[in-house]
Amino acid sequence: MASRTCEIKDEDVEHQSARLLQSDAAAVRRDFRLKLTVLDIIEEGHKAAAVAIASSILIGLLMGMTLPVDHNIPERYARASNVLGWTYFACWWIGWYPQLIQNALLKSVAGISFDFMIYNWLGFLCYSMFNLGLYLNPGIRAAYRDAHDGQNSDVRMNDLAFSLHCNLCSTIMLAQILMYTGDGQRITPVCWASTGGFFLLCGGYLLGAGLHWPRFTALGFLYLLSYLKLITSFIKYFPQVWLNYRRKSTIGWSVSNAMTDMSGGLFSLAQQSLDAYALKDMSIVTGDPVKFGLALVSIGYCVVLLIQHYVLYRERKPSHYAAKPDVPAEDPQATSSLLPNVQTHDDSSEGMG
Repeated sequence: MASRTCEIKDEDVEHQSARLLQSDAAAVRRDFRLKLTVLDIIEEGHKAAAVAIASSILIGLLMGMTLPVDHNIPERYARASNVLGWTYFACWWIGWYPQLIQNALLKSVAGISFDFMIYNWLGFLCYSMFNLGLYLNPGIRAAYRDAHDGQNSDVRMNDLAFSLHCNLCSTIMLAQILMYTGDGQRITPVCWASTGGFFLLCGGYLLGAGLHWPRFTALGFLYLLSYLKLITSFIKYFPQVWLNYRRKSTIGWSVSNAMTDMSGGLFSLAQQSLDAYALKDMSIVTGDPVKFGLALVSIGYCVVLLIQHYVLYRERKPSHYAAKPDVPAEDPQATSSLLPNVQTHDDSSEGMG
């Protein structure tokens, strides 16, 4: 009798274990299919970009129509300027997430230039400090008005929010370099030297300002940061373009970045042009060279990257399809193979040399 009871208990345990394994396998399959769906949308690019741009326009309309306007802009144009400003902010804000999500799902940063990410971080660090100074510091704002015939800076709340958000996202992306595989890619000596020169230049200017040397002012320091941001914007995309050329592929890099960057640049140019027209003052553009230059550079480089993605390197087998298994429901152990792999060309590990 006792033996029969033990057999029944053993059978119950086996049945329960089998049900748990099947349940776990089904959960893993659902999770994997969801990841594949998300990666499909991101890697096809235009789908993710369409969602991002449409969402950006909605966010721009919502925030632009409800948040306070800049009272320096004539009332007739102020609301439209506010909508354009928040729309470009939303484009460049949302544009970070497809790449960050793709890196996290694949646990890989292969296909993204490390130099690009370093220059990106440096640039947005400069831009954040520039916007913080011109938006929040009364003394610097007064110095700006003295230098521009009484006109206020065109830095708005959306500019400040944008730059701080991008600085945060670029920092997260740098952390992903440390966390995930990069196919043997390394930061180049040129990038290290440029980064060192950047900090030496800023440190030297701050030293001069602390010693009260002529022409070394707080506003001058912010302009130095703005020009450094503009320089990093000019050079940061080249390592990514070069890496794509070396690999003859854009796999691993999210093309939606280029589409949202270009859209954001167009909306930013539209806002600056509207403000300059409304105030009959071109210093709106010339007084904030980093904002104007950033928009132009973003548009130009993004055109090149789109050509690489859709014309030059069209042999697009998404990286997560390297091992896309069909897991039978009755084989719960097979779920151990449900991990996406990244396939790249052999020379991709060389990066920029």
